[in-house]
Amino acid sequence: MTDSIRQYVGTGKKIRVERSLPSNPRLNGFLIDASESLGVMHCFHDFMPDGFSVFRIADVTGVRSDKYERHWERMLKGEGLLSALATPPSLDLATMRSAIDSIKTQYDGIIIECEDAEDESEDFYIGSVLSTNDEKVTLQHFDGLGTWEDAPSIIMLSDISLVQFDTPYVNTFWKYLAEPSAPKDNP
Repeated sequence: MTDSIRQYVGTGKKIRVERSLPSNPRLNGFLIDASESLGVMHCFHDFMPDGFSVFRIADVTGVRSDKYERHWERMLKGEGLLSALATPPSLDLATMRSAIDSIKTQYDGIIIECEDAEDESEDFYIGSVLSTNDEKVTLQHFDGLGTWEDAPSIIMLSDISLVQFDTPYVNTFWKYLAEPSAPKDNP
């Protein structure tokens, strides 16, 4: 599947990625980069830019880029919605850890999802990365009221299936947090 995806890196061609995870089975957008294990897309939901998503190549079951995607490209270009493709983020996609570390150096907020292939539910975290190591990510997260949680969450890297950043969701929440920055981790 890696070659099926990697052929679209930097081409400016819209693709639809089918994933084996029922909570978010499709990603629509433009492939910015891909390694053997990870890809990063500039995603769109309907006609709205929806930030960037890092996904596992192993979860991909299919890639479509045909006349439907060409039509969407034309509409998105006509609406002036492709400006993020001019200067996409540069991420180290060697591992999920290196991707998250790259995001942390460029963006304040991040969404981490741990999806289950057997269940439509998922673990969803939104907040600020405090640290990473070879096994886990420590994330200071906030709740639906924009209040930072007292204790950080520990997320196993092996459980992470999708990472989103620079999305309207995280960027809007970030502006309305109760406190402007995350509390620091107290080990």
